[in-house]
Amino acid sequence: MRKLGLGVAAWLLLGLETGLRGTLQLWSPLTAPSLVLILAAFIAMCAPSRLAAWWAVGLGILIDLTTPLPMTSASTPAVILGPHALAYLLASHLILSMRGVMIRRNPLTLGFLTLTGGLVAQATLLAMLWVRSWFDGIAFNAMAQLGERAAGAAYSAVVAVALAFVLLPAAEFLGLPSQTRARFGGHARA
Repeated sequence: MRKLGLGVAAWLLLGLETGLRGTLQLWSPLTAPSLVLILAAFIAMCAPSRLAAWWAVGLGILIDLTTPLPMTSASTPAVILGPHALAYLLASHLILSMRGVMIRRNPLTLGFLTLTGGLVAQATLLAMLWVRSWFDGIAFNAMAQLGERAAGAAYSAVVAVALAFVLLPAAEFLGLPSQTRARFGGHARA
C-alpha cells in the first residue's frame, strides 16, 4: 500500500466532494454523493483489514472536519470530531466481511459495497447525531433526514460504479493488490 498515492487520491476526492457538493446534490445537501465514502469502500475492498480500518477512520475524520453541524443556540455551526470516523469504520468492517464473496474487479461490486457501507454509515450517523442532539443542542431531526441520507447512499453507489473505471486500473499506483487476473487464468500479480 502506497500511502502517498492514497493520500493524493483522498485529497483529490475530498476536494471534489466539498467543491461539487452543491452542484451534484439532488434536492438537498444530504443527497449529494460522497466521493470519500467511495474511496473508503474501495480501500476496504482491496487493502489488508487493519490498514482499511485505519484509512476509514482517517477519511471519516476528514469528513468530520469539513462538515459543520448547525446548532440550535449558536449562529455558527460546530465541527464535531468522531461521528463520520466511527460511521466509516463500521462501514469498512461490513465491507471487509463481505469482500471475500465479491468479484473485486467488477465495477458493480464497488457500487454494491458502497451502497451497503453507505447505508450502514448513514444509519450510524443518524443514531449518533440523534443521541448527541439531546445533550449538545444540535439542530437535528432524524426522521426528516432518514430518506435523504438513504438517497445519498444510493446516489453514491451509482457514482461509485462510474468511478470504479478510474479506481480499478489505478489500484497498482495506489499500492493495492492488482484487480486484474493474469493471462490464461494464472494467479493475479500482487
